[in-house]
Amino acid sequence: MSENSSLWDRDFVRRSLVGVIDLRGGSAVHAIQGNRSAYAPVTCLHGNPVELALAYEAFGIRQIYIADLDAIQHQSAPSPFLNRIAEALEPETSLLIDMGWRGDETASAKQSIEAISESFPRARWIAASEAALSTDALSALSTIVPFSRIMVGLDYRDTTWMSNKITETQWLDIAWKCRPRGAVVLDLKAVGSESGPSTAHRCRTLKNQFPDWEIISGGGIRDQTDARVLMEAGCQSCLVATAIHPLLHT
Repeated sequence: MSENSSLWDRDFVRRSLVGVIDLRGGSAVHAIQGNRSAYAPVTCLHGNPVELALAYEAFGIRQIYIADLDAIQHQSAPSPFLNRIAEALEPETSLLIDMGWRGDETASAKQSIEAISESFPRARWIAASEAALSTDALSALSTIVPFSRIMVGLDYRDTTWMSNKITETQWLDIAWKCRPRGAVVLDLKAVGSESGPSTAHRCRTLKNQFPDWEIISGGGIRDQTDARVLMEAGCQSCLVATAIHPLLHT
């Protein structure tokens, strides 16, 4: 690790950080402000997603978030790299996977989710507002994996709710009824911007509404001080990528 890694407390890293891998075409790409067409392979580790996951582990991170962009954007089957990454990780490292669950997936896509879930019991799945076709998407995912392994995704671009299918109120209402494990709150405009966290108010409000939920958020985190802002707002952990990449072995 770089000498700058001393700016991160190791216990905090282990307990509170989630390393992000945006996966497209078999490469880890650098997400910047949700402009997916412009994402380029990350410069560290030559964009190798398995090596990036292992580097996160070496840094002390024990949670890995994977956004399967091909599945999210093109409604394709889950990437085979999900299995390769999961197989490479230590048993205590957990996975959080967003494959753009819509609620109308093909039988083969559902079988892939089921197979990954059976092989890797520490994998959790996101039903995100951006992709969901209706409020039924959450219960549809629960036919494959239990609600204890489902996180509801709350997606924004700055102050704009990211869905033209369901309202924020409808999504939260169905989540309250279904009782998933928790929520992932994401501001796409802040992702990769190193502009500081923008979701603290939403996380605090959500924690007051759903005190038993595990809440994860991120976007714009520059350092441990930024991450602590989200933790103090009620998050159990924070999504990081841009701030950590320069500190990883190459």
